[in-house]
Amino acid sequence: MLCIGAGKRATRFAAVLAALEDGSIFDPERSPCLLTSDEQRHITYNLRNLHERHPQTCKLVLLRLNDELAGEPQNLDPVDWTVEHILPQSPGRNGLWREWFPDNDERELLTQSLGNLVLVRRNQNDRASNQDFFRKKAIYFKHAQGDMPVITREISTFDTWTPDQVRAREERFIEIISRIWRLDLSAMRRGDDLEMARRRRRAV
Repeated sequence: MLCIGAGKRATRFAAVLAALEDGSIFDPERSPCLLTSDEQRHITYNLRNLHERHPQTCKLVLLRLNDELAGEPQNLDPVDWTVEHILPQSPGRNGLWREWFPDNDERELLTQSLGNLVLVRRNQNDRASNQDFFRKKAIYFKHAQGDMPVITREISTFDTWTPDQVRAREERFIEIISRIWRLDLSAMRRGDDLEMARRRRRAV
């Protein structure tokens, strides 16, 4: 979730292995598993649009979230699943998506939100693309193959897909991520992001 390069990751994990061997892994002062305040800020920043920054990491985070929602590991092979944006990244100029998400800045921010993402098979992702919400649901569930991730299955209970629903789902996911990895993600405020996006648009 820090989205650091392979070299830095290798160095960090080497330190973790060394700490496992010498017993310092749980040391509250020098464990390499501890995150600095700067690292926590980086994670907070990256989670705002994690798929855009690093799709593979985003998929793995969603899989971990899925296991938590399921209450046990679903043992889903990452190779079999792709990340799908429910609100499309390029919605048509007409239709429900523009009606449900009329504000351009808000729509762009929420498109990349964790609350807008599900896990589907590649052929479903290709077929869903820019379809409307009801067509997407049909693609997700009508011809589902094998086990379906809980993180996707819960979408079957929704009759609409609105900004409030995306924000609520993101907030729930952030709470789970905070608990799993013991992170302070209280700085994630979509209202602040939206105001910054509007200021940038006005400046342009």
